[in-house]
Amino acid sequence: MKEISLIPEGWNVQKLGEIAKLKSDGTPNREKTEYWNNGSIPWVKTTEVNYNLIQEKEKHITQEGLDNSSAKIFPKGTLLMAMYGQEITRGRVAILLDTTLDDLDPEAIVAYRRERLALNPNASELNYNDQDLLYCFNAIARHPNQKGEYCPTIAGLILFGKAIALRRYFPMHRIDYILVEGKEWVSDPDKRYQSIEIREPLLLAIPKLTTLVLNDLPKAFNLAENGIHRRETPLIPRKVIREAIVNAL
Repeated sequence: MKEISLIPEGWNVQKLGEIAKLKSDGTPNREKTEYWNNGSIPWVKTTEVNYNLIQEKEKHITQEGLDNSSAKIFPKGTLLMAMYGQEITRGRVAILLDTTLDDLDPEAIVAYRRERLALNPNASELNYNDQDLLYCFNAIARHPNQKGEYCPTIAGLILFGKAIALRRYFPMHRIDYILVEGKEWVSDPDKRYQSIEIREPLLLAIPKLTTLVLNDLPKAFNLAENGIHRRETPLIPRKVIREAIVNAL
């Protein structure tokens, strides 16, 4: 395996096949109606794999269709990737799993409301309750099997999910803030840099990361005439740092 540089502390480099089971399946013959009519086995179409949580399927196949094709049954929590299809669908991913509103962090919702209020105090969504607010952003969706219940989407979990839920559903979801000291290249990888791990929803992680970056940047200072307290000003404005972080994530 060729060398990969700047691997965050605690990460191991492995081939995908060494840490996961890779499988592909096929489609039952569509000309055989007995494979499709009155089917009870959920069938995921390529177009349904769209960076989302797959909770409800439009198509179903029969046991006969399953037995007479290369189609397979995958468990909840399986990561699906569209391998074929049009250019817009190939490579998309989705996840089969069950989530609840308890997996969302109330602090992240409060953080969104605070930021939105600062930008536009008259924003209509600020009048919504938390559930309606999340629903209007597609952060939650109606539960397919439990009437009147809602569950988070992938976007909802990444933006608002509790740290423990993110670790459970997306174990690789993390931000590593890497600080390289000085201007000289250090050959020893154990002494090359310092790394701070952030495992929080983006609405909480972005402000924390912005503060970390600002604290490590040089600052200009001034002292007002007849003043006794120095005032420090970052050489790069906070808005610029935040924009760069958001674009990177």
